[in-house]
Order: sequence, then structure tokens, then C-alpha cells
Amino acid sequence: MSQSPTSAGAETPDAYLEAFNQLARKIRDGQSFSGRERNCFFLNTGGPRFADASAAAALDYPDDARGSAMIDWDHDGDLDILLTNRNAPRVRFLRNDCADGNWLAIRLTGDPARSTPRDAIGARVEVWLPGNLRLARTLHAGDGFLSQESKTLHFGLGKVEVIEKVSVRWHGGDVETFNGVEVNSTWHLTQGGSGKKLPLPAPVTLKPATPALPDSPEAMRLRLSQPLKLPPLTYTGFDGRAVPIESLTTKGPLLINLWATWCAPCAAELKDFTTLNGLTVLALNVDQLDPKSGTTAEQASAFLQKSGHKGLSGWAERELVATLDRLLREAVYRHLRMPVPASFLIDRGGWLTVIYKGAEKAARIQADVPLLGIDETMARRAAVPFAGPWAGRTVFVSHVGAVAAAWRESGYPDEAKTVLQKFLAENPPKPGDAKLALQLGEVQFRLGDLELDEGRAEPALASFTAALQSNAGLIAARIGQLRALSALGRAKDLEESVRALAGTAAGPDALAILAEHASRAGRWADAIAALREAAAKNPRFVPGLNALAWLLATVPDDALRNGQEALKTAEFFLQAPGARENPEFLLTLAAAQAEEGRHADAALSASTALTFARTRADREFLRRALPVAESIKAGKRWRLAK
Repeated sequence: MSQSPTSAGAETPDAYLEAFNQLARKIRDGQSFSGRERNCFFLNTGGPRFADASAAAALDYPDDARGSAMIDWDHDGDLDILLTNRNAPRVRFLRNDCADGNWLAIRLTGDPARSTPRDAIGARVEVWLPGNLRLARTLHAGDGFLSQESKTLHFGLGKVEVIEKVSVRWHGGDVETFNGVEVNSTWHLTQGGSGKKLPLPAPVTLKPATPALPDSPEAMRLRLSQPLKLPPLTYTGFDGRAVPIESLTTKGPLLINLWATWCAPCAAELKDFTTLNGLTVLALNVDQLDPKSGTTAEQASAFLQKSGHKGLSGWAERELVATLDRLLREAVYRHLRMPVPASFLIDRGGWLTVIYKGAEKAARIQADVPLLGIDETMARRAAVPFAGPWAGRTVFVSHVGAVAAAWRESGYPDEAKTVLQKFLAENPPKPGDAKLALQLGEVQFRLGDLELDEGRAEPALASFTAALQSNAGLIAARIGQLRALSALGRAKDLEESVRALAGTAAGPDALAILAEHASRAGRWADAIAALREAAAKNPRFVPGLNALAWLLATVPDDALRNGQEALKTAEFFLQAPGARENPEFLLTLAAAQAEEGRHADAALSASTALTFARTRADREFLRRALPVAESIKAGKRWRLAK
């Protein structure tokens, strides 16, 4: 959360995006968020330290636990625990059968006329015990992540048998004292009223039960709300002849089944499929996708004959499987992998309509056949397993930029590009439509950013230029233009564009790009001058300050190198929030310290930079930084190559 952007317009930290990408990959792959780390339970020892009692208390479950709440659920005077998990079991109840001491439970009702909410949130209760001992608790509205404990305040009393009094400081400031409160009971205290002892509920009897495991996420039926048109695909028959898939759908529906000779469920499924009517079944073997399989056409045919399959058959081409897998990813975000067996029900004309992950019953597929070719409204209803209204375009309008960003951040740049290009194709500019123009500018900028990431500077420059034609005030697109010009090596155009922006808010960013371009060309003096100009325009422009300090500490020209200024600059921008956890910044500090002869400090800074990078799995930084860090740790100064 500390890396989250502070506002919609704030620059998103790289560390946040990388963490988000890793999290998205874990969601898709069904992995543990916590690395399968067990839950921890710490015992208060009455001093400054806690004891790890996780295993001793039998609470060290390997769950991806999230929320936890304490409640005396079975009314026996001790606190039980409810846990919610991201994985199964979604809720875990942990009954406390260990406590045997006395207790007191307090429920509160406030008086709104006395500035206290009726649920008494904020009230502080003190229980006075013999020997001038006090126990205190405050009633909170929330107690933890995604959780709220019971609003009945519980006090463990141990062997104490007498309560001298209970005082309540209400949210409005009033303090009231309640006498006559007894141990081992629940009391209802009302502001401005009296305390009332509540009858104990009947004991709760819990019956042990074996949890039912959910179906594997590998097995599922997915009825698409909008069928997907298959691109031209072919399969190879066991006789070596290539056959277009679409040619099989000219007269009716087709079921493509992917199977393997090593797959036991495949044989039973293919035998069951012999009962299907009204469609063609194409059984495609995937063994040859593994170069080491060695499966022959005769062996595959013998497998099919034994299963009873008499329909079409052949080898599954790699392109066909990859295309079906991509279509499955488009339909299901959390798609682990293509299972075997898997089946695809394709309507007349090559429209993919139903996907079956894992083994499927012929009866269920047969029930889907009459639903092929139905209108859009009926198709949507058939796509959900329950009745209810569908969120249509007028109810839920997706934000194309957000959708593209989600694809990109999740590691699917091609899908992100497709979303953006489709929007541009479907939404030509309209004179006078200012709102559409702004949206087109954003979409074209995002497309240019993707192109630039892929090293396609020419189309990126065209997209950034188009973005500015739609929205001349889009500063990010102007910066994108500079990046593209730099990548294309158009130094004159780059410098002219930078100077045009020098007096604007984008000036420091533009100058930093100019400095980077000059550095790549070995024009160190020009690069340093541009960065100093950027720092003069914005003394808190941290990326520019980092680049300046790095050059001043590592530039190969002795006349330009200035370790003292580099160290002073680095120590300044490292005061920014979170800067001392940034590997790039720490490596710059290490280089500056090494240049100034502070080799012990430099070695520590370099080691810390590598530690943070390894924690974040920043492989790209580690690849660049390892030679620098090792040289600095060996007591040497680092120099850029001439």
C-alpha cells in the first residue's frame, strides 16, 4: 500500500507496478499470495517481547489467511477465532477449548442526544478489580483487514472473582460508573441508564464435519455470452493431409476434443462421446506437441479404436492449440493452463461457443447443442448459471484505458494493443465531440507507449503525434514524442522539441530525455548541462537529480566528474519518502560515496541496493547493477564506458 499512487494523476511507482504484476500472475496461476507461509500466532508474555506459539496452539495453518475476528461464538466465556482465507477453506472457525478462568462480557448502547452513537463506537470501558488493578478496552468500528470483531467487549479475569466497578467513558465525553457487575456473565450497559445482566444463551453443540472439496479449477464449462470467431486453422490427419477446421462447420456444429494417449480420462470421455448426435466430433491428439513423445499414427489410431471413437481424428497443430489457449485466456482471466482433455463446441461457420476444460459428460454437451445459434439476449442468459438482470452496455461501460492497462500490467501486451486498436477502429473522430477527442488522445498515447516498449519507435511516434492531434494538452504524449525521437536518433528534432517545452511544466522531464540521449552518444558535458538545467527548473525533480548524481560520480571524463556534488545531490533526493528503499537511488549513492573515497559506506549502500532488488525480483536491475556493485564492494570507483 505504501507504493500505491496518491492520486489519479500521480506517477505510478515502478515498484508498485511490479508488485501488481506479480500479484496478477499469482491470481491467474492460482498460487499462494504468501508463498505458502503458515499463519502465525504470538503470545503476549507480559514484557516487551512476544512468543511464537503458532504450532503449540495448532493455529499455524498454511492458508492464505486475510481477515481474523474474535468472538465468543459458543457462549462459554472464552474467545474463539474466525478466519477468512483467499483459498479454501474460505472461512475457518477455531473454537477455543483451552481457557478455564473467569470472564466478563460488556455490550454498550450510546445515547445520540449526548453526542454518542447508538452503537457506542469510541467508548472506553474500564473494569476495576481488587488491588487497584484495571482492565481497559475501547470499542472500535474495525479491528483488522477486511474484518470486524464482535462489538461485545470481552475481558479475561483469570482467577479474579469480584469486580469492584465498571466505568465507561462515552464518545461524547460523559463518564459513568456501573456497580454490581458480576463475573462470568454478559452485561448490557446503556448510557444514562443502568446495567442489566443478560441471560446466557443455550450452549452451542458443534458437530464435526468433513469439508467438501470444491471442483478442480482445471475442470469447468464456459458458455460464452458472445461467441468468438475462429481464425483460419488447420489440423493434420493421421494420413498427413492438412484439413481446414472451418470446412467442417459449413453444415453444422463441430466439437474439437484434445486428447493424449497417456490420459486415462480421455479414453472414457471419447467412449462417452460416441453417444453424441447432431454434431461432428473431431478428436485431435496432442502427443506430438512433445518432441520426445514418439507416438505414431498407428498407436494413436489404435487408442481411438479401443475407445470406440469412429469420427474424424488427427494431430493437433501447435498453432491450433495456441489459438484455442489464447481464446480461453480472453474468456477466463484466471486460466491456469490448457488441460487434457479439453473440448471446444463450435457453431456453424466457425464460431466458438462453449469451452469445456477437463473431462465432460456427453449429456451436458448434448444439452448445449440446441442452444447454438440463439440470439444475443438468449445467449447471455445461457452464459450464467443463475437468473437475474445482465449488466448491459448502458449499465456498465468499461474504460478502454483501464482494460488495456490491466492486460499490459498482467503481462499481455498484445491483448492490450488489440483492445486499443479496436477502440480506435470503432470510434473515428467526430467534429465537435470534445469528450471523445480526449479519450482518443489517451488511447493513442497508450498505444504509442506499447509500441515504444516493443522497440517500434516509428509507429510509436505516429501514435503520439495522433494523440496530440486529438488532445493538444496531453503532456504525456509530448514526452512520448521525445522518447520516440531519441530512440530514432533524430537529435536535431529532439533538441528543438525539448527547447519548445523548456518553459512548461514538462520541461524537467524533457531535459532528462535530452540528457539521456546525449549520454548514449557520449556527450557527457551536454548531458550534465541538461540535467543541471532540469534541477534548476525543479529542485525536487528526483529522477533528474538521480541521473545527475550518477553522471557526476561515474562520468569517464576527469574534468567533468565531481564526487562532492554527486554525493550532496544523492543525499538530498534520498530524503524523499521511500527513496532509501529504491535500488536505483542506493546504487547512485554507492557510486558517489566510492568516488569520495568512503568505500565502507559505498559497499554497504551497494549491498543494500542488491538486497532490495532481489526482494522485488527485479532481474533487469540486477543484470545492470551487479558489475557496478561488485566493483564498488571491492573498493573501486565505477566509471562509465567511453
